[in-house]
Amino acid sequence: MTPVIELRGITKRFGPVEVLSDIDLGLHAGRVHSLAGENGAGKSTLVKILGGIHQPDSGRILKDGKETTILDAADARRQGIAVIHQHPAVFPDLSVAENVFVGRQPRRMFGIDWAAMTRKAQELLSRLRIDIDVRMPVKMLSIAERQTIEIAKALSIDARVLVMDEPTSTISSREVDRLFEIVEGLKKQGVAILFISHFIDEILGLGDEVTILRSGKRIITSPAADLTPEKIVRHMIGTEPGAFFPKEDAQIGMPVVTVRELSGAGFVQNVSFDVRSGEILGFFGLVGAGRSEVAQMLFGITRPDQGEIRVHGRLVRPRSPRHAMRLGISFLPEDRHQQGLVLQFSIRANETLPILRQLADRLGIVNRAKERQIARDFAARMRVVATGVEQLTNTLSGGNQQKVLLAKWLIPSPKVLILDEPTRGIDVGAKAEIHRIISHLAAQGIAVILISDDAQEVIGMADRIIVFRGGRVAAETVRASFDREAILLAAAHTARDHNVPDPPRTASTQSSETVPAPVPARSRGLMGRLMRVRELGLVLALLLICAAVTMREPRFLQAANLEQVALSATLVCIVALGEALVIISRQIDLSVGAIVATSAFVSAEWLERYPDGSIFFVLLIGCAVGGALGVVNSFLVALFRIPAIVATLGTLAIYRGGVIVFAGGRQISATVLPDSYGNIARVHVAGVPLLVFVAALLTVAFGLAARFTRIGRNLYALGSNQESARFAGISEPRHIALVFTLSGLLCGLVGVLWGARFGTVDAVIAPDLHLQAISAVVVGGVSIFGGSGSVYGAALGAVIFAVLQNGVQLLGINRFWLQAVVGAAILGTVVFYSHLARRAEQVERESRRRRPARGRLP
Repeated sequence: MTPVIELRGITKRFGPVEVLSDIDLGLHAGRVHSLAGENGAGKSTLVKILGGIHQPDSGRILKDGKETTILDAADARRQGIAVIHQHPAVFPDLSVAENVFVGRQPRRMFGIDWAAMTRKAQELLSRLRIDIDVRMPVKMLSIAERQTIEIAKALSIDARVLVMDEPTSTISSREVDRLFEIVEGLKKQGVAILFISHFIDEILGLGDEVTILRSGKRIITSPAADLTPEKIVRHMIGTEPGAFFPKEDAQIGMPVVTVRELSGAGFVQNVSFDVRSGEILGFFGLVGAGRSEVAQMLFGITRPDQGEIRVHGRLVRPRSPRHAMRLGISFLPEDRHQQGLVLQFSIRANETLPILRQLADRLGIVNRAKERQIARDFAARMRVVATGVEQLTNTLSGGNQQKVLLAKWLIPSPKVLILDEPTRGIDVGAKAEIHRIISHLAAQGIAVILISDDAQEVIGMADRIIVFRGGRVAAETVRASFDREAILLAAAHTARDHNVPDPPRTASTQSSETVPAPVPARSRGLMGRLMRVRELGLVLALLLICAAVTMREPRFLQAANLEQVALSATLVCIVALGEALVIISRQIDLSVGAIVATSAFVSAEWLERYPDGSIFFVLLIGCAVGGALGVVNSFLVALFRIPAIVATLGTLAIYRGGVIVFAGGRQISATVLPDSYGNIARVHVAGVPLLVFVAALLTVAFGLAARFTRIGRNLYALGSNQESARFAGISEPRHIALVFTLSGLLCGLVGVLWGARFGTVDAVIAPDLHLQAISAVVVGGVSIFGGSGSVYGAALGAVIFAVLQNGVQLLGINRFWLQAVVGAAILGTVVFYSHLARRAEQVERESRRRRPARGRLP
């Protein structure tokens, strides 16, 4: 039978390193092909070749027996290949539904069909029996929940080939079982499946054939029925499997940390335990049971609501991670990529981050020689496989990254080491190495808290196990009495006989066996509404400012004054629309004021020479000049990869200097221009200036485009997570070029309107316009980090600043105070939105934590 997809002689190199060497692999319709190997064996690289992320250096890819090329991620999807990547390629600021359908949103006549997208996403999650509100932003989900979104995203494609790279590493057993049911259904539909996992039981249980890689080479391809766990491990590591849970003898001493009646994090209640020197204390439970939250309270990340923490008998209250480190506590977090390592840093820089203060002299200069020596020593102790301590951490395999993270938290010489899922997502060989290190640390007298949802791991390594369920301690047992079944039953809220305590059934300890129908999780009350519709808060703020000014100066409400406020707001508003799109896509444009000045002077000078020329042609000239300068910005940022803040800071000076030279000190006044030019700003429609209608129309148009077009949603995706956008097939250069060009076009339009509004044009107009536009965008609720906010908010921000400026003038306040008021408004708004976001996220998380805890039963 001809494979649906076949790889023949695939070789891939990164520099001098050959990560794949002459790999053959065939995927057949209706069959699951399992791929196994240690971290660094080449599995993820192979997946990225199938997904169009990497191109092979040699070899061929055949589809239905015919040679093909997979150009990029979008091309892979077009050819019917869906990929679930090892690390969730999600967009934190977008909703669950958008994440599932990013780049493929259902459309209707006038844009994206949000109702259909929400319905289809909910149906997909219901098939997986996942209880998540699809309107919720993904940044509020746990790692396990984010992984399920990736699974739903892949299942949303009617794919002929499904590649699953570690899809079960962070989801519960119930979700794993449901996933396997779906996989079996896909097999019956003729889908070819490549399944990658570090869980050997899954490799054998799900796979029809198994291919094992080692050091980039194919070691064996065999029917799963002909393999055993021992054979797989032997092929993976090249030796006979030894003891994967090496347990050194350790002298267990006095308590180092004592916890009594600890409560907090919204659902952890009355947790008490001791951990002694030389002891490995295991925390076991399902995902969301409260294990990690207790660890974060010990490390000062989360403040407990009540309870006592004592270190060596002394009552302490860790205020921050730095304070916890001074108390002798180190914490290795669950998510090494987001919380543990700076992947762009070298091994040296990552390992020594916690002790930079100790390495610096009085002037703050770090002793590099000492830093390198410490990094080398600990890298050697951890047996990190690398070319040296200057190698970038993102080029290491998962197991070696974990060793670097472990070294990072051992360098401060802790008395207590908290390890949250230290072997998640790494291969069996690396797991054994990490276990050896943990056991050796305990033998040296360090008190170790080992958090894991792998029952075999905690049973193999721990001296004592505490089982968590629903934020409480459900059971505790010592090594001599370890009982795997009892531990799993305690975690799953099912007591056997009377040995496992069964606390009363409450909202926080409800059985995980009950799978409720999906219930939308919503932040209730005013704060929740403001979080969902930020513009309501801006409107409220605007009304309060207007009321305050009117109480002191009733002239504010006079028609003539309101018209001046509106005209002042329109110009900044139009520029802010373009700036908002730029910032949403995680860029910035500092050259907008210079583009406005250049466009204004060029168009006014043309009209001065040709006073009988058409005003529409003048508008066209202004837009053309602005658009051309925007294109230059887009080339610098998108093509030459110059950071936007550097590129536009440079073009700010070039454009401004260019127009000054071009103007030669001249000023073009309204007296030499035709009346039709000034009439642009003087025309009224229904008693309202035409410019106000233009600004309103542009705001609505851009707002609708950002909301209901794929390009608009792609901009949000780029701002939220550029790497994930690349995996989704979204072209970053094309979209960046678009936003800078649009920003330039709008600035060109404003250049013409500026001259019409003020009657005089010279080379130095709008000197602070870039600051005003950026301020309006930020005050309007657009995140300076990209991915969230709206053009409506930016427009309201421009109106707020115009009102503030007018109010200061009417009240006769010194203009210095105007700048102070504007600065205070920016800071106040940012603080307000930050607090609002944190509070809404906290409410949402707490409401989710009070639902049934779910997790993996190994």
